[in-house]
Amino acid sequence: MKTWIATAGLVAVGVFTPGPSNFVVMHRAAAAGLRGAVPAIAAVLLGLVALLGLAAAGGGALLAAAPALRRVLQAGGAVYLAWGGVALVVESFRRGPDSGAPAGGALPQRPAAVFLFQFTNPKAWAMVVTAASASGDAGAGEAYLRLLPLFTALSLAGLLTWAVLGSSLERAMRVPRWRRRIDRGMGALLAASAALLLARA
Repeated sequence: MKTWIATAGLVAVGVFTPGPSNFVVMHRAAAAGLRGAVPAIAAVLLGLVALLGLAAAGGGALLAAAPALRRVLQAGGAVYLAWGGVALVVESFRRGPDSGAPAGGALPQRPAAVFLFQFTNPKAWAMVVTAASASGDAGAGEAYLRLLPLFTALSLAGLLTWAVLGSSLERAMRVPRWRRRIDRGMGALLAASAALLLARA
């Protein structure tokens, strides 16, 4: 029981603290409202569930046994995130003062892209590997079924929290000046989180 409580705490920290997927959902909610962020939330959840299945099936053990592979995955994902953040900032500067569309940068927009984005997200991999490690000697199927409800519930709660935060910016996003500032701020946060991941790689 203590192991599961500790795992729940670690996963909760992962899904509620700033991270790439949270920024994607927040940016989508700021641009399209809470309802408009639902497809992105669903795509993130499906991606995390797929990653959890891979980790429970042995992917987590593989990364633990191959530190070099883990570092390459983490560094590659961090570089992609940094590129997305910088592109978001650059695009916000390129748009005219009266432009009505929010900057998208390299952030995934379509649900399928958001789903695939999870496989390049080092923070997502860290969360699922941590969760899978709580299964002990249980088989892959048993471990997956044990972890799925807890992981899904916590992830959904975290994503909804960030979507609500993003939707609170929806009105400001309708004003071009504020929209550009919000895009730059989110891009800077995304790039900063990527820098932290690179430092740990």
